[in-house]
Amino acid sequence: MRKNRIVRAYAVLLLLAPVRLMASDCDTLKSTSPTGLVSYLQESIPDHVNGGCVAFAIAKLGDQRYEPAIPVLTELLDFHWPPGAHQKQMRFIIEHDGTSIYPAANALKQMGSKALPAVLETIKSRTTSRRSAEIAVTVWMTIYKAQAPTGVALLKQESDRTTDPIMRQRIAWAARKATEWCAPSEESRCETAAMTRYSNPIPEAPGKQTQ
Repeated sequence: MRKNRIVRAYAVLLLLAPVRLMASDCDTLKSTSPTGLVSYLQESIPDHVNGGCVAFAIAKLGDQRYEPAIPVLTELLDFHWPPGAHQKQMRFIIEHDGTSIYPAANALKQMGSKALPAVLETIKSRTTSRRSAEIAVTVWMTIYKAQAPTGVALLKQESDRTTDPIMRQRIAWAARKATEWCAPSEESRCETAAMTRYSNPIPEAPGKQTQ
């Protein structure tokens, strides 16, 4: 009987070890500089053990609007926390508190227009997964929330001036996907923007968009 209790106690300790390790790591991250947080994210592969700490580091960088973190945040777009959260929260911005199960999407949204060039490159990249690309589109259109038709038009313009056929197709898909984020009153203009062929630059460039 005593042996069984010892075995059970040992099993509980094994289960709690990752939790304690995560808590310890997160405590350390609370006093880590933004540069240190970026290094932590670059060196970490999110899993069920360190996921909470990764989410914490991402949120802290977003709150501080630390722009040098933008590249690593775009690489973590499909990381979600908690692990069992339902994917229905893909449309994260409609949540009342403006948060998402995708911490990097939240952080990039907080960066505002400064994140747009990197988000666009993520959408264009051949190595970006479909899920990451979809989340990147939500970030793009959230930043362009006040000018949704312009956000769609800028994506379509990027597609029209791209010579690589595969990349051109990817960005055109993103422009069509972006129309889903337009308010009912803007649907017509967004649809037109997604179908228009642009030969001249659109006045509102990503770098000029304000949050």
